[in-house]
Amino acid sequence: MVIKGNAFYFDEGAVIYYLGIVGSVILFVITGFHVYWLFGGKAGTDRYIQADRNGDRIKISKPVILATALVFFAAAVLPLAALGIVEIPLSRPLVDIGLVFGITAFSLRGLAGAVWSVTRRKPRDIFHRWNLILYTPICIVLAVSYCASYAVLNF
Repeated sequence: MVIKGNAFYFDEGAVIYYLGIVGSVILFVITGFHVYWLFGGKAGTDRYIQADRNGDRIKISKPVILATALVFFAAAVLPLAALGIVEIPLSRPLVDIGLVFGITAFSLRGLAGAVWSVTRRKPRDIFHRWNLILYTPICIVLAVSYCASYAVLNF
């Protein structure tokens, strides 16, 4: 943002750059939650694990939680690498492929989450409400963030 006199002017390049950073910050926070759950934390488990028909929540093993945390960590680093903030041992075409995959995955998850939550019949548990008001919008923001990182890298 540039200030000239009493007017604000937005530098489109800076906005796109910071959008990429926002996505990484969100993904680092999500990674932190998974590390917390990996070490036995229980807070929020009713919001991220869907209940079955009996109201029971499935048990997720520690190796699965660790793998998920590592995937989110890698997903957080990828836009930073595209923006030139960190260096990773991947070629530019692999970073491009990772960004396109992230754009696709987050867009589809955002769309699927919205459609599924809206068309789901009652009763809705807390997971469904959180899916509609938090997880789906986050996925859409992440898709936009990955698009911004891709744009900085390629245009």
